[in-house]
Amino acid sequence: MTLRNRGFTLVELLLTLAIMSIIILTVSSIYIKVAKINREQAELQSLRTSSRLHTKEINTLVLQGFQIEQGPIVIDGVSHSSSSSKVIISLISLDASNNYRYQVGDVPYLDYAIFWTSSGDLYEQIYAANSDQTRRKTVAAHKIDSGATLAFTYTPSLASAKSIKTSLTLSRDIPGKTLSSNYELTSIMRNKE
Repeated sequence: MTLRNRGFTLVELLLTLAIMSIIILTVSSIYIKVAKINREQAELQSLRTSSRLHTKEINTLVLQGFQIEQGPIVIDGVSHSSSSSKVIISLISLDASNNYRYQVGDVPYLDYAIFWTSSGDLYEQIYAANSDQTRRKTVAAHKIDSGATLAFTYTPSLASAKSIKTSLTLSRDIPGKTLSSNYELTSIMRNKE
C-alpha cells in the first residue's frame, strides 16, 4: 500500500476563492452601506442641532424684544422691513450695569436685531447703541452657508404682533439625496400677553 500525499486540486482552489470572494464582497458592501447611513445620520443630527440652536437664538431675542418693527429702518445705507421672511426686533438698550437707557423722559434708546435669509444663507445683524448715545454700531454675522429658509408668522398681524412663530428649515445636499431639518418655535413678546 502506498500513501499518496494529495494536495488540493485546481477546482477546489478556484471554488474556495470564489466562495471567499463572495463573502468578502458581501461583508464589504454591508460595511459601506452602514458607513453611508452613519454619515447621513450624523449630518442630519448636525442639521437638527443647528436649526434648533439658531431658532432658539431668535426666540430669545423675541422674548427680550420691546416690539417688532415694521420698518423701513435704514442701517448702514440698507433699508430693512419686517416681513414673512425677515424680522426686526426692537430691544431696549442697556448700559454697562444692565440698566435701561432712556432718552428724554420715558423714551428708551432702542437696539435692533434683524434676522433674514438671502440666497439660502442665514444672516443676523445687531444694530446696537454705543456708550456714546449719539452713535450706533453694527455687528453683522453670516450664520449659515446655503440651505436655510426662514419664515415668520406674526399673530395677530405684523402691525400688532403679540407672538411670533419662527420656522427655520436647513437643508444640505449629499451624494444621492438632500437632507433637511425644520424647527419651529412660537414666542410671546414680553408685556404683550
